[in-house]
Amino acid sequence: MKALPTLPVAPTAVPLHRSLVPWLACAFAALPAQVSPPARPDPEDTIVRLSEFEVSTQRDTTYRAASAVSSNRANTPLFETPQSITVLTEAFLRDIEALSVTEALEFIPGVTPGDPGTGGADTIQTRGQAIPETLLDNMPDLNTNVRPDPALIERVEFIKGSSSSLYGSSWPGGVVNSITKRPKAKPAYEFALQFGSYDLRRETIDLTGPLAQNRSLLYRLVLAYEESGSYRDRVNSDRWTALPALSYAFASGAKITVSHEYLHSRQTADPFLPIFTGDTQVRLPRERFLGLPDQDYDIIKRATRVFFDHRLNAHWSLRLGYAYSTIIADKMSGQLTGQASATTRTQPRRINRQYITTGTQVLQGDVLGRFVTGPFAHRTLIGFDVRKQQNDLATYFQNITPATVNVDNPSYTYALNGAVITNIHNVAFSESYGAYVQNQASVWQEKLQLVVGARLDGLSQDTLTLTQPRRTSYTPPNVITPRYALLFHPTKDTMLYATYGESFRPDVSGRPIFGTTAKLDPTTGVLHEIGGKSRFFDGRLAFEVDLFELTREGIVVADPDHTGFVLQSGKERSRGYSASFHTDPLPGLTFFGGYAYTDGKIVSDSNRTLIGRRLQGTPKHSFNAFAKYRVRSGPLQGLGCGAGVRWVDDRPGATNTTLTFPGYTVVNAQVNYAWRRYSFNVAVNNLFDEYYWANVAALNGNRAGLPLSYRASVRAKF
Repeated sequence: MKALPTLPVAPTAVPLHRSLVPWLACAFAALPAQVSPPARPDPEDTIVRLSEFEVSTQRDTTYRAASAVSSNRANTPLFETPQSITVLTEAFLRDIEALSVTEALEFIPGVTPGDPGTGGADTIQTRGQAIPETLLDNMPDLNTNVRPDPALIERVEFIKGSSSSLYGSSWPGGVVNSITKRPKAKPAYEFALQFGSYDLRRETIDLTGPLAQNRSLLYRLVLAYEESGSYRDRVNSDRWTALPALSYAFASGAKITVSHEYLHSRQTADPFLPIFTGDTQVRLPRERFLGLPDQDYDIIKRATRVFFDHRLNAHWSLRLGYAYSTIIADKMSGQLTGQASATTRTQPRRINRQYITTGTQVLQGDVLGRFVTGPFAHRTLIGFDVRKQQNDLATYFQNITPATVNVDNPSYTYALNGAVITNIHNVAFSESYGAYVQNQASVWQEKLQLVVGARLDGLSQDTLTLTQPRRTSYTPPNVITPRYALLFHPTKDTMLYATYGESFRPDVSGRPIFGTTAKLDPTTGVLHEIGGKSRFFDGRLAFEVDLFELTREGIVVADPDHTGFVLQSGKERSRGYSASFHTDPLPGLTFFGGYAYTDGKIVSDSNRTLIGRRLQGTPKHSFNAFAKYRVRSGPLQGLGCGAGVRWVDDRPGATNTTLTFPGYTVVNAQVNYAWRRYSFNVAVNNLFDEYYWANVAALNGNRAGLPLSYRASVRAKF
């Protein structure tokens, strides 16, 4: 492809790494006063005892977690959380041989795949709402270009419902928080080889232990390399990632942890499959590739994270977090445009290039306290965060000859036709801040608890666009998002709750509205939820049910009449319920799953043409289940086997179409064996080779699900 034209450079802002460093320096300046030590505690106790801001896994079983940090930003038992929350453990991620967090999230009731990401960052949706962004260690991981590497992840926490009262900008459907691996005091060295269908090969090294004799200084080093083909013709990828981390414990018990993530990913750009107008039953082979095999996505991510934890006294604890990340994404693709013709069996195609540079800084502080006033016991969280972000997005396209591709017999030979055309160039500088407080008051021996929280957010933004090249500023009104929840324990093993929460999400991309200089207002949401959680048979059976109503307003959609512009209007509503269970009925046997019902509709539309339409990609019914058994004694000790099933009802296509995609049932299976320091695992995906649509898009970009295939691994741990 020809060299691209030089674009005007946006005015230079204060470098990100300089603008927030003074805040961090001031916060750490107080350290000597806070850590003036009495006698030095035992080093082992210092390292092993986690702060209240870190998750505890002592009571976890193989697949079941007892607590999470996402719902209240601090370690909280799941049984005391007034929301539906699911934790996926590292053991489960390994058993299913997950190459992405998204693959594992599909085993949660009500979670289905969203739009496919050519860089590997497939999204998910739940309760009729997309969740394209995630948290990493409770910090925003503002990146939808490339999936985080599973080698770095220790566990995944998924909260359904609004969480803006604690995290600020977020989607109303839920929050995904991945917890990365941290240094440990006990030395451990693990080496893994993963391989499978379509020439998959993956090597992982995970090392951790003390660097100082008294174990005050710990390290962790995770390295992973992956290369693979695909069930899609002419599609391949390779990536490698590294995560070095250091943790130091001060004499007082305070701890600082520093980590740096480096990720380089390259993948053939895959436009996936078109749908012929009005007919989802016309199937192309799922391996059919209609893009251009010489066009790749090349993405580099660097992220440095610093966490400081300190117990100020017996009742108050402090955490400071700082993250600085940069992403450079050069995304070249053979783009499918327009509609495929069932008559001529052709699809328009051209070359598209998207170049993205992003720099993000986040400074976050939390203070957690416990105290008593009269008959009430309080657990209070006070915090703030400051975010700075720079986004530079440029999109170009160039026509090629031939301008169409035959969908039955694609050719990948082409010639460039005409000049490179700049389609979009948006530059945005945004600064946001938030302050929040939450109090959980309990009375009557904690049988009755009331949670009240609120968050104040502000935003300022400067933007430049191709149609508005002069820098313009925008400061929307501050936003207050409340959260209220009531918990009641009628018995020791039963909890009932009711929750109300609001969410908001400002658009910081700088995308313009055609014919106006107006900026996009935040998208807002409201959640009403009631539910209950129960435990039976000494905790060996857990059951949970929730009923919800969720609305979202001010939705941003692409302008169908003006390429590169957006519209904002409309209101969506989702109503439904879900029921899930987790049981360990016999030694070595675990079984979990659930059912979800979601009725998602458009209830308001500026043109009044979409009212009543079901929300894109939202099935009314879905069911998930997974069972695992491991032999605990005898000659077969260490042998395990498991199976999972996912059933999804039919789903509507894009709301501006009348497409309906059929439902599907996918069965997975796995077997593993552990012997001394070694473990062997084989996971089979789509055991009965069902052809299904993994996601629901419009006329283009529909991804057929993974066919019958396998992944296997060999691990050695010392």
